[in-house]
Amino acid sequence: MVYDTNLTIQAAYAGDLKGRLWKFDLSDTNPTAWAARMGTTQGVPLFTAVDGVNKTPVAQPITAAPTALINPKDPKKGFLLTFGSGRFDDTAASGATGYNSVYGVSDDQATSATRGDLQPQTLTSGTMTVDGVSRTVYTLSGNAVDYTKQKGWVIDLLTQGERIVVKPKVDAERLVITTLTPSTDECVGGISSNLLDFSALNGSALNYSVLDVNSDGKIDASDKVTNSSNK
Repeated sequence: MVYDTNLTIQAAYAGDLKGRLWKFDLSDTNPTAWAARMGTTQGVPLFTAVDGVNKTPVAQPITAAPTALINPKDPKKGFLLTFGSGRFDDTAASGATGYNSVYGVSDDQATSATRGDLQPQTLTSGTMTVDGVSRTVYTLSGNAVDYTKQKGWVIDLLTQGERIVVKPKVDAERLVITTLTPSTDECVGGISSNLLDFSALNGSALNYSVLDVNSDGKIDASDKVTNSSNK
């Protein structure tokens, strides 16, 4: 839900299993005028999530609620919708092995967006030794989004079957995402999870540390993990 300055609901956003992110315009005082629309066109989604892996793109289901942010670069031009794709609501979905993504999509209140309108950010896996144990860590590219030409950003998750089924959390300028990956080994079972913490506006790496990655009891520059793509 998004509200005006009088705390009156103006719009609601929701995804579906076909990867479509819908905007429901609730701004009219007459409820019969409420509709799913972009600009003056009814019945079209704000965005459709598809993977960036297959030659023929595959739709990515959206089951967790999006988080709407006011775009600080241009507050008068609507909201930035942040969300992830994936589902975990039945037996078939639990064993799904498709690729999912994290998105930040701008609602310019006029036209729909496509994946091609988004700035890609690259997620890279690496390792760090903590207390003598090798642990997996992730780095993220630092590309800026030009909102005069682009409509947001996208991060593709690296592991087949990894998904996002909880609403993103906003902490100041940061977006915090939790992923889950069900085990494909029936003899082992269980779920693994990753935590991603990055810039909400650009979907990019932060230029400061926010987690005690090396487990030394402090959050400082020694916790920053970098690669050649980081800014």
